[in-house]
Amino acid sequence: PFRHRLVFLIMLSCGCSTRQTPEQRRARQIERILRPVGGVNETQNLLSEFLALGGTDSYWIPSGFVPSIIREYRVALPLSVDEYAPGHHYALMEFSRRNTGGHEGVEIVVNEPREEVIPVDPSGIVRKSQYTHKILHLSQKVPSFLRMLAPTGSLVVHQMTWNCYPLLFTAYKNDYMKDSFVMVIETRFEADAGQTENIFNLSAAELSKRVVDVVDFVNDPCDPRDYKASEDPSTFVSQKTGRGPLGAGWV
Repeated sequence: PFRHRLVFLIMLSCGCSTRQTPEQRRARQIERILRPVGGVNETQNLLSEFLALGGTDSYWIPSGFVPSIIREYRVALPLSVDEYAPGHHYALMEFSRRNTGGHEGVEIVVNEPREEVIPVDPSGIVRKSQYTHKILHLSQKVPSFLRMLAPTGSLVVHQMTWNCYPLLFTAYKNDYMKDSFVMVIETRFEADAGQTENIFNLSAAELSKRVVDVVDFVNDPCDPRDYKASEDPSTFVSQKTGRGPLGAGWV
């Protein structure tokens, strides 16, 4: 199983001026943004120093991150760990496809292999991973009255994932709440049916905060808005493996 900003730029000018291309306007805008830190050259120097110190775009993960809420979800699957690997990749791609369009949805900022100590991995081990940094634009996913009330940046979420399958770490944060909110998901795929009681090696203090939720994707109720007959495990039969349909006592 597996466990698991809006900118209004108003320019007023008088007299004669030469019409600028969009690229020139953007360059001037960037220069104005960088002026407080010494301009373009000083920004380059600061960036070089930042990278030399081991900085990455994951700097916004608070050091010494300590969770206040711990939920553990145990989801059994009728597949081996190796069999599920392409399925997991498909699920991620399908989520991005279904939720992107009209300048909304999933924006991929970084997608690259890495070898590093993962900021949210409590073990401190250097791991090889496929790292992705995505920005989730959610303004069209909430009712219009909430969009009117929501503070700037509150409906933009940064998602950072380190995929070391069968181990994954995902962190969520947004610009409005900054360090006041971080959600970290550690996912492990193991060859059992959810019987391992402390698979994440939690401390006694962490175990006291943990709430376990066993998810049965066959028999648990499904919101009618999310239901698709072609994906119903209680009726689906795999033509490739012959598995299915799954019944009440499938686990």
